[in-house]
Amino acid sequence: LPALVSTDAVRVSAPLLASVLVVGAWALRRPGPGRPLRLGSLPVLPGVALLAAMGVSTLAAAEPGAAVRELANVVLLGALLVAATDALAGRPDRVVRLAWVLAGAGGAAGLAGGLEAVGVLPGTYALFGSSLFRAGGGFGQPNGLGMFLALCVPFAAFTWTTARPGGPRVAAGVLAVCLGVGLVSTFSRGSWVTVILAPAVLLVVGDWRTVLRFGLLAVLAAVIVDVASGGAVSGRVVASLEDPSALQRLALMGAGG
Repeated sequence: LPALVSTDAVRVSAPLLASVLVVGAWALRRPGPGRPLRLGSLPVLPGVALLAAMGVSTLAAAEPGAAVRELANVVLLGALLVAATDALAGRPDRVVRLAWVLAGAGGAAGLAGGLEAVGVLPGTYALFGSSLFRAGGGFGQPNGLGMFLALCVPFAAFTWTTARPGGPRVAAGVLAVCLGVGLVSTFSRGSWVTVILAPAVLLVVGDWRTVLRFGLLAVLAAVIVDVASGGAVSGRVVASLEDPSALQRLALMGAGG
């Protein structure tokens, strides 16, 4: 969604305000102190340690304003995670409904991104060497939209695998396709790599068939989109191998690891 307030220093988005309202509503509707928080397997101690480390880093930051802003974002996200875990505990019906909402949001954003990439909706970020645009929507820039869509992929997969045959299964499939189109339309290399590699975590539980099916589906989708776009996907991949900024990011990630 477009930001409600956007400057060089501050960006107040609609999801930010929605998160504040959700956490506030959850806090007001919770029963009295007699019922403890239902946190399940949330890593509470590591989370507190992370916030403490970020707090210390904020005190020594070269840009205190930006550091405080990022710390506030993390605190809000942490509060939203606690609220969601407590509210959804023992309520599988709520889990399913929320998954559909998130898959629907991803599908809508993906469809808008695809329309932006081909110029039906106004595009800002022209894709070098192509007549296409990199979809950014209201996320500020294409990588922001790419990260959002990448995080929506598991919810789209969940709705597809749990939907009843017939209309619900068709709706889930349409949302997944729209989400995939939007993800490709961002031309965000990091988001692509994340989505491709993330299913590998299933190898830990021995579900190699799902990993294989997803990999084959991703390759097939990439080939189809590449042909339809006149080689835009393969061109982006090849250009990444010679892009100094991409190589620098890999070096920074390696140093951080």
